[in-house]
Amino acid sequence: MDIAITEVFHNAEKNFRDRADADWLARAEKLDDISNERYFEVLMRKTALEDPVLQRQPIRSPLGSRWRWRLHDERMEELLPALSNPLEVARYTRADIRSLRQACGIPARFQGSLVRAVEHAAVFAEIVRTSPGGLFHSLVAPTISIDGGEEQPVLAEQLRRAFKGLSDGGVRGLTREMHLDCSIRPPGVILLQTIGLVDGHNMGQQPPDDAYLQAIQICEAIAAQSGRTYAYVEFILSANFTWSHMDVTRFPLSRHAVCSFDNPQCHACAHSAYCARRGLEKLVSDREHGWLESYAPTWRFDASDIVPLGYLPGLATEAVCQSIDDDNLSWSRTDTLHIPASDAPNIRAVLTEMPLSEVRSRVGESQYGSEYANIVAGAPGDAERNVPLLAGQFGEEFHGFRGHALLDAYEAQGRETVSLLAIDWGQVGNLLVRKS
Repeated sequence: MDIAITEVFHNAEKNFRDRADADWLARAEKLDDISNERYFEVLMRKTALEDPVLQRQPIRSPLGSRWRWRLHDERMEELLPALSNPLEVARYTRADIRSLRQACGIPARFQGSLVRAVEHAAVFAEIVRTSPGGLFHSLVAPTISIDGGEEQPVLAEQLRRAFKGLSDGGVRGLTREMHLDCSIRPPGVILLQTIGLVDGHNMGQQPPDDAYLQAIQICEAIAAQSGRTYAYVEFILSANFTWSHMDVTRFPLSRHAVCSFDNPQCHACAHSAYCARRGLEKLVSDREHGWLESYAPTWRFDASDIVPLGYLPGLATEAVCQSIDDDNLSWSRTDTLHIPASDAPNIRAVLTEMPLSEVRSRVGESQYGSEYANIVAGAPGDAERNVPLLAGQFGEEFHGFRGHALLDAYEAQGRETVSLLAIDWGQVGNLLVRKS
């Protein structure tokens, strides 16, 4: 089906506005703001109160130091009204800076950051004066490229030359906080895969690099046609979809999402006319058995074989927990997720033996790159212990990253049959909690 990207974006906006709360609506509008005021506010936030002490702290603050960050934020909010007009800020003298510090209770160690902020304000004002339309955005927009991804090296170098004294981290911070990068989060890619604009489909794992590139190109094209910013387009698409409640902690907007495996809303979704998962709402209405249909057409399981995971050999539970740990690792989550030991035995599952040749004929051949080398290295050992293969949903071959490597290991050992495990991942998503 040939789907116009403008139609997809229009429907994505409708879904978003029908479901998002006031905070998320405000965030979306902010992402579409290219005013000088917003850009200058970001510049001041990243330079005026750059605390030399806090900058040396690790990413996660040591125990007992969060009050420093809270105090830092309070000082910034108090100071920002005095740093709102670049022409005025550019005229500040050192005496003015000392007066501001004293009025806002800012320590002397911030003097250098504030002096640099005044210098940057003068640069910003000059850029605005000489740019087409008097917009700072006119300077940065031509240097943003799809190939630049999150780093945007050409833009970063331009910012570094314009605002002298910025550290590499400060430049990256400006690019990110000004929303000038070209990246897309996995839910946006999954949405575009689901409705057929991006090749492939992924359940519960990160899309491959080529899918990201296609999705980024589509976002760029939508932005050009709609007059919206790239950041706004990406946000709207990513907010539309999440593939299971396993992602609630990664994507807070998923509670507002139009489509999730546990709570599809096909009857209300504006994408339903062209979505490949049309009918999912009926599929999961029978929570006890309907989930098993999500494994077709690649796999066929018998609903009469559904049993609690606790009834199966311990390696079945290990395979599920191993996949969740892989997901934690691949997402580099600080607060990792797990299933409480008391809940794991109740997960709905089917375990079946299948001829290895039949499994191979259904999944074909697949090559894994170095990206997953550390995850699949243990496949031969897992095959020795007879760890089951995790079947994939919605046209996927296997769930997670280990499937093909484990199948290769079974073939190398000359196995004739292998164990294939199907899990109600929607139920798993509801049971996941943060590790304490």
